[in-house]
Amino acid sequence: MISEPQSFLPLAAGDTIGICALSGAFEPDIFEQGIKILEHMGFRVHVPRGIYARKRYLAGDDRHRADILNALAAMTEVKAIMCARGGFGAMRVLPLLEFDFLRRHAKPFVGFSDVSAALVSLGKRAGFPVIHGPVLTSLAKADPLTCDSLYRALTTAIHDLPDIKAPNGVTLTPGMARGMLYGGNLATICHLCGTPFQPVFSGNILFLEEINEPAYKIDRMLTQMHQSGVFQGITGVIIGGFQNCGDENVLHELFHEHLGHVPLFCGVQAGHGHVNVSMPMGIPVVMDAQKHTLSWCAKDMP
Repeated sequence: MISEPQSFLPLAAGDTIGICALSGAFEPDIFEQGIKILEHMGFRVHVPRGIYARKRYLAGDDRHRADILNALAAMTEVKAIMCARGGFGAMRVLPLLEFDFLRRHAKPFVGFSDVSAALVSLGKRAGFPVIHGPVLTSLAKADPLTCDSLYRALTTAIHDLPDIKAPNGVTLTPGMARGMLYGGNLATICHLCGTPFQPVFSGNILFLEEINEPAYKIDRMLTQMHQSGVFQGITGVIIGGFQNCGDENVLHELFHEHLGHVPLFCGVQAGHGHVNVSMPMGIPVVMDAQKHTLSWCAKDMP
């Protein structure tokens, strides 16, 4: 079932952010540093019981990780939910999430990397106002621009958010596009292909980022997504960081071959790079591939 994203209600000083761990296990010390960053921003932080659980490389078994998210959604005092870390595991919990229940308790949900599986699914199936932004453990040692961007995304009405600009942007296909912004980590979204959670991006502006994947694997993932119909009906594409993924010129060729039929630009500082700006998703945006900008237009579009 597809749900319309619910209106985003900005957080205020003293509001509580609940922490879930849908993916990999994490180091407690780095986790605690991330909590201090959120508290320094003026938020309260709710750490659920059992968050430190481990099963192999996961933060506990699948049911345990899903139950923590379901419980946080039910807590009225929790105004937003942030993931502890990425790694792997979020797609394993998707069949265990109570989407009908979550649809009635939607609240801002923050994360990136492996958490992209939950960002797309919660946004499209449960109407969560999802934010592609840092996880708690990456926030621990984040660049000030990353922290400032997260704070703005959580506390500012959508139509008052400043434009996102790619300081060293590259236009691959000129033009402007409108649509709902969705996307995230390339490999994670690719691995949803052929599952009941394969996303539908028709009418959307698609954002993609990646790390530590060679060009031929990126080509393979883009090919699979293309042939699976994931790119059908997209209105534009924004490329974030592709860290340690080889020759930039080769990547640009691949992006243009698979996605160049719509406005397309690269260089947004979002993903696994030094700066990871926060981007609210599931809301109307305008992208300008020649100016390398992304603008929020919640007031301008239905």
